[in-house]
Amino acid sequence: MKDVCEAINKREMGSAYQRLLGRRTVSVTMRQFAGIFYELQRERHLADYESAPAVTLSDAVDIIRQAQLAISAFEAAAPEEQADVLALMMVKTRS
Repeated sequence: MKDVCEAINKREMGSAYQRLLGRRTVSVTMRQFAGIFYELQRERHLADYESAPAVTLSDAVDIIRQAQLAISAFEAAAPEEQADVLALMMVKTRS
């Protein structure tokens, strides 16, 4: 998922992702989703595997707001683009 988010969170994707998606780029809203999703995944990883300090209420509220923004950005993308990105996130791809 991390690799897909990094790949699509660019103005123009690499050639492998262009071939997989059949386009040179994804919408601004999908790039926004990818950027936020990547950060949320990083936060989850830190909480699960690192000996980071406890999350404060303020931190939790910020993370929830980011998740809400990611959901809104994803929902604003075209259904075909949503399906393509979800499919890529579910399978391991070579870039």
